[in-house]
Amino acid sequence: MDIKKAIATIITTAFIPLGVALAAKAEVATLEFNYDADNRAGTITSEGVTVHISYEEQTNDDWTDYVPTLRVMVDEEEVLQLTEEPAFMMYSLAQIAEMDLSNDFPEVIFSQYSGGAHCCALVKILTQNPETNQWETVPLGAFDGGPVPVEDPDGDRVYEYVTSDNRFLYRYSSYAGSFPPIQIWQLEGLELRDVSQEERFFPLHRERLQAMWGSIQAAAQEDYEVNGVLAGYVATKAILGEAQAGWDLMRYRYDRTSDWGLEECQGDFNDQGDCEGKWVNYGSFPAALQAFLEEAEYLTPGEIR
Repeated sequence: MDIKKAIATIITTAFIPLGVALAAKAEVATLEFNYDADNRAGTITSEGVTVHISYEEQTNDDWTDYVPTLRVMVDEEEVLQLTEEPAFMMYSLAQIAEMDLSNDFPEVIFSQYSGGAHCCALVKILTQNPETNQWETVPLGAFDGGPVPVEDPDGDRVYEYVTSDNRFLYRYSSYAGSFPPIQIWQLEGLELRDVSQEERFFPLHRERLQAMWGSIQAAAQEDYEVNGVLAGYVATKAILGEAQAGWDLMRYRYDRTSDWGLEECQGDFNDQGDCEGKWVNYGSFPAALQAFLEEAEYLTPGEIR
């Protein structure tokens, strides 16, 4: 572990009296490519790590794709090169940020927009393996919307990837009627851990809860879809240890006329879109929601009545 990591570890684990401010957060280096940008290449550097990104055109019969290549340099030596999938536009975000204190250098986060309705930011983290010192790629996944920067919601100068739980989208309503809970990912070595339900992030969930409550009230006034919002609301209340209160409000507010999400395929779909498992009909929104939230580990069996 180098001196940067050692100092950061001491600062973040030491007792800090009230009224004493933490040291300034390490700056995050950011490089963005927008679809209307003229540049096809760019470079950022931070804490001994340099990232160079260049786009090449890939011409097809009727359209042009853009293929990004990332080169990661440490002390002027290339440690990793990554060529991503073609995309129909240059719309991506690269950052250098501290996500894991167990290695010697900050991480490189690359997020590329795939295109398509409500989809997707394809996110990968490039990091030094703390056991071998070799640089490797850790896929984080595909998330709704365009590229999103890393955040430090708990203020410890170690960044997380903050997004929404995409499993809630379209589950009990249309996309516009869905309101997923916040999902937070933390890098530990070469593993990504879902830390969404840790107490240090409760302020973030309470902010989301207020926005959800506003949407629930608006849905009642405008006679609009509400079950998709209520699903995220109950999940967020459960994170905060208030599952029963959230459940009681859902039971009072939910739309009893909607059958969206009440039937579920338990198994995979084949190439023709047919369910290869069995179909289950829950009969009511509360029954479907309870099964889903228990499977997604927002609720434990018997937690609500």
